[in-house]
Amino acid sequence: MKQIIVFLFIIIFFISASKITASSISGSSAALVRVYLNNDMEDIRVTKMTYFLLKYNSPLATHSRLLVEASDNYELPWTLVASIAGVESGFCKKMAKVSYNCWGWKNGRHNFNSFEDGIFTVSRNLRSKYFNRGITTPELMAPIYAPPSKTWSINVRYYMNLLEIMPSENYPLQIDL
Repeated sequence: MKQIIVFLFIIIFFISASKITASSISGSSAALVRVYLNNDMEDIRVTKMTYFLLKYNSPLATHSRLLVEASDNYELPWTLVASIAGVESGFCKKMAKVSYNCWGWKNGRHNFNSFEDGIFTVSRNLRSKYFNRGITTPELMAPIYAPPSKTWSINVRYYMNLLEIMPSENYPLQIDL
């Protein structure tokens, strides 16, 4: 059985690799390279985000794709919005149930219509009120986002780093036959 699985993995690897052309990887050596795991062109960041949020029993786990899409759309670090939710609400487990406010937005007094609304509103505002003004790290954001906390940026950075370094080889390989 192990030999069959290894054989299938090798075949899938070579089929996937055949889709990569020299022109698709040429250019700057610092270019962003995304790794895809299945036929749906799954972004490894979505997979990492999902498993990370499931580890914390977060209701945001089902919104992992939106978290990554919003970060791409607003040119934010893909780990930031989820990490803020981790610090502010234990990944959406400690918040007013009807508020969908995992991010402590407006001192926790703001109600979003849904998690999706919260993800995109927070992302858009992080871009316009922080990143467009050069405030691009949790350390720079903390005095504005979470005064007077001395640990907010440390905790946000901690979750961001955990998400970033999460090993991708621990995820189950989806094989569609």
